[in-house]
Amino acid sequence: MASADSKREVTACPNCGSVELSVPPTNVDGFVGAAALDGRMYCKACGREGLPILFDGEEEYHTFLSGIKEGSVRRSVASSTIAGLSEHREKKPAAAALFSIFIPGLGHVYAGKPFTGAVGFLLTFGVGAVFGNLVLPLLLLIATDAYYEAKRFNSNLMRLSEHS
Repeated sequence: MASADSKREVTACPNCGSVELSVPPTNVDGFVGAAALDGRMYCKACGREGLPILFDGEEEYHTFLSGIKEGSVRRSVASSTIAGLSEHREKKPAAAALFSIFIPGLGHVYAGKPFTGAVGFLLTFGVGAVFGNLVLPLLLLIATDAYYEAKRFNSNLMRLSEHS
């Protein structure tokens, strides 16, 4: 019979296997705390930000770790990630900014951050209802953030394609 400890769920970084994960730094998203709500984690060991891997138990986690040491797991994780991104094309940062000026948050959706886009959309109309004169600065902030999200998307896409 397996011990209770071997059946506990383990959350780990898919890049290095570390379990030292935390909420991403607040400067990662345009809106404080948004990253924590969509499940992304920050690995303290390798600096990767993204979705972690959830293992059903210690045994499954240790199998994954031994695969990382052999090098077989890292290649398969990178290959599946690249295959998942193969239909994605490079994003145009200027287009992301323009989208967010016309429809707040649309640039974030275009750049692959739909949750942040929804928060920006709701925030713009919430602020507009209470403080009408703050809408323009908020729109510029959201558009600027969408611009940098598109650049970050392109950077991540290039980095992943280098691993193939």
